[in-house]
Amino acid sequence: MNQNIYYKNTLSLGGSVTHYYHFLLGFLVPFLLDIKNYDYTKTTFIVDNVFGPMLRVLIQLPFDIKIAPYSVKDYKEVRLVPLDTDLLKRESNKFKLFTYNNYKYINKLMNELCSEFDLITKIQKYDVIVIQRKLNISYKTTEYKKSDKYYDALITSGNQRRSIENFSEFYKFIKKYYKKLSVLQISLEYLPFFEQYYLFNNAKIVIAQHGAALSNLIFMKPKTTIIELIPLASYVDSVANVFPQFSKTCKINHYQYKTNSIHPNINLTDFKNFLDKI
Repeated sequence: MNQNIYYKNTLSLGGSVTHYYHFLLGFLVPFLLDIKNYDYTKTTFIVDNVFGPMLRVLIQLPFDIKIAPYSVKDYKEVRLVPLDTDLLKRESNKFKLFTYNNYKYINKLMNELCSEFDLITKIQKYDVIVIQRKLNISYKTTEYKKSDKYYDALITSGNQRRSIENFSEFYKFIKKYYKKLSVLQISLEYLPFFEQYYLFNNAKIVIAQHGAALSNLIFMKPKTTIIELIPLASYVDSVANVFPQFSKTCKINHYQYKTNSIHPNINLTDFKNFLDKI
């Protein structure tokens, strides 16, 4: 028998699901954890119209997903649990933890979906992924008016908020340092979701600045490595602990290299010394 499931109030507690981090950890992974309760071949999933650019990810999923009509009173309502709820320490006793079993289930399901529905273009696997932040106007928010004091900060994204000034030099150094491994320089801004999964799932090492792209670490295999470049200004904030906590759950080695700026010029000698100690 067919059934309709309505996901009401699909906002991550940390922010809007129009942003990749909050979409992935606040909606998509909790949704994938939830569908094991249903026969998704006989279920229509209805979601709020709040996803913005993340709709491009939803339409890649091999499920019957529709935007909620004005009246959904006859649908079964489900409220998803953002994965970072406990890290934010907001009524954490009322919510599920993201467990190692959750992590294994998600990756098993992702692998099955990719195989069953042929969701991944045949792309090369890389041992080391170096993520470059680039400007992406698709992530501009529409939630604040231009008169709002936060507007100027919120309309920016990508390399406007964080970047590596000497990225070209930095990437050449990484390629030389890991000369026995295959190394990829990439920006994830417009990369299809399942290809992001594939790259992270097959990588041994991911090097990236603190940001939404690191949400994909939950697709990496245990005992792989994340190297997160994080500005000192963020390090004093509790936000700095979010990705290491997820890495710990997934049994991934997580290292943080602190920078003095959100747009640092990386001292390659110092960074080499950092890598040598890992």
